[in-house]
Amino acid sequence: MKGFRRFRGEELGNIAVMFALLLPVAMLAGAFAVDEGSLYLERRQAQSVTDLAAIAAVTDPSKALDTAFRTFQANGLIGSTLSIDDPSIQVRSSHPVQVVTGHYKAVPELSVAARFSPGGSPPNAVQVTYRKTGTLLLARPWQAPPEISVAALATANPEAAFSVGSRLASLNGGVANALLKSLLGTSATLDVMSYNALLDARVDLLDFLDALNQQLHLSAATYGDVLKASASRGAIAAAMASVLTGTAKTAATTLSTTIADTGTIPLLKLLDIGSLSTLPVGSESGYFAGLSALELLNAAAVIAGNGKQIDLAVGATLPGLTSIALSVAIGEPPQHAWYRVGEKGAVARTAQTRLKLTVKLLGGPILLGAGVTLPIYIEVAYAEARIRSLACPGLGRQAGTAVVEVLPGVARLAIGNLAGASFTDFSAFPVVNQATILSALLLKIKARAAIVIGETSPILLNFSSEDVTQGTIRTATNHTIVGSLSKSLLDELDIDVDVLGIGLSTDAVIEAAVRTLVAPLAPVLDSTIFGVLDVLGVGIGEADVRVYSVTCSRPVLVG
Repeated sequence: MKGFRRFRGEELGNIAVMFALLLPVAMLAGAFAVDEGSLYLERRQAQSVTDLAAIAAVTDPSKALDTAFRTFQANGLIGSTLSIDDPSIQVRSSHPVQVVTGHYKAVPELSVAARFSPGGSPPNAVQVTYRKTGTLLLARPWQAPPEISVAALATANPEAAFSVGSRLASLNGGVANALLKSLLGTSATLDVMSYNALLDARVDLLDFLDALNQQLHLSAATYGDVLKASASRGAIAAAMASVLTGTAKTAATTLSTTIADTGTIPLLKLLDIGSLSTLPVGSESGYFAGLSALELLNAAAVIAGNGKQIDLAVGATLPGLTSIALSVAIGEPPQHAWYRVGEKGAVARTAQTRLKLTVKLLGGPILLGAGVTLPIYIEVAYAEARIRSLACPGLGRQAGTAVVEVLPGVARLAIGNLAGASFTDFSAFPVVNQATILSALLLKIKARAAIVIGETSPILLNFSSEDVTQGTIRTATNHTIVGSLSKSLLDELDIDVDVLGIGLSTDAVIEAAVRTLVAPLAPVLDSTIFGVLDVLGVGIGEADVRVYSVTCSRPVLVG
């Protein structure tokens, strides 16, 4: 008993005993800490690569699986011998990489989980899941390796820069040049070489806005701030001249110093650059859209001409034709600019346009030698282009693809007199009344005609990556238009003949004489009408569309 009490009081060897008892616990805790740290780093690496794979894959959802697969291979997380064509790629439980494309809606009202719709259209998001067995360094003897599973969701809404109604091809004199000169309000007379140099010159969108910021002394913070300002046509030409070279620079400089100062136009009616408006002025965004200098000037001139009547003389020669007087009125493009940068659903529109022609001819003996005056009215509603779908650039491509749905402008053509001063009032359709086209002592002839040409269903235009890169212009055409428009209008002419005060609307001889007199007008009227509309960027039953770029430059992680 005494020896036992002495043993209990003895303190020698206590540390050794405690160490022996605690060593297994310490080793277990150390193994747990080392393995947990290793697994954490392993998970972090897997998450980083998964994030990269999702961001890379969303730039082209059609090739998302291939892109994600190659990203994991490049970072060593899957073997280089593992093929994407492996049948197990379709089996979630047997393949490390799973890729799901779908549609992501950034709507605050939806929960985070509900914002992504797997398989949704159009595909603008990619969800990538990666699974692997974790590595245990010390705990392998008593613990099964855990599974590491990470996921990433990335979205990138593709944006397109596009325009509708730019159809200038060349200017070779005549009424087209006279109209453009009148629209620009310039006293300068540029030669065809200068106009064509402006047509061929390409202006970088953001460089132009940088120059406009300096020209207007704005000190704007963003490109959106620049577009909130207004500018005269001269200031626009001067800013353009500062970013051009050669003959185009000389021509733009000449215009900038000779354009009459007739007020300013809101720049937002000229250009709508979507998300690019948030970029700081002078930033190197890598974005490029080569706009034709002349088309940009012309669009500004058309907007400046809103609500004004432009009177022009048409130098046409035809037997019996004494004169053609032309008046042009331009409406304001409704809500949307002719040039847009935007996502799916973005809209660009041309301006509404009205033409009024007064044609005077000499009548023959049957018409008692009296002159015939034919008042012709033409209205072309705005053409509309809407982005239907966009796809991000594929691997190795400079641009994505686009599908644009287009409604060419509906046209109303009539022969008759406009009621009141309604020609420049675009808030309502003008009333066209029957016109007296010949009035002599014993003969009075009245006439009226009206036709409507239009497209009620959108026409789809497909732009490949090559089309976008090469600046291909595609035209949406209403295929119901056949032959000469003017001939179609003249054929519809309803003629009333009044001889000696007695109504003889069925007098075939006089009616035939009128039709014979006006029939040769059709080619002259067609060339005049289409020449003017080409300068104004609109067409009857047609609309030209160009897609300048399709990019997905800012994919982001959203989950």
